[in-house]
Amino acid sequence: TIFVTFDPCNAVEENAPISFSAFPNPFNSNLVVKMNSVFEIYVYDISGRLIIHRKNLFSESQFGDELSAGTYLLRVKTAQGEGTSMIVKE
Repeated sequence: TIFVTFDPCNAVEENAPISFSAFPNPFNSNLVVKMNSVFEIYVYDISGRLIIHRKNLFSESQFGDELSAGTYLLRVKTAQGEGTSMIVKE
């Protein structure tokens, strides 16, 4: 007789999803990201390549002039978690 015991893994920490404001979306020149804490932003192109990384931001950040028209993934990260959103530059 063989006894198998499964023990669920509780040691993996995951970042909790956070909410943030990113507007206007779609945008023509600048996108505004607002948070109520210190945050970082990451912007990836559709192939997954990191285009923009800004850190130690507080309250609000604007960017977008440097982006070409297209669809991007915006990732916002804080000490409490992270969130993502698709953004479109026209």
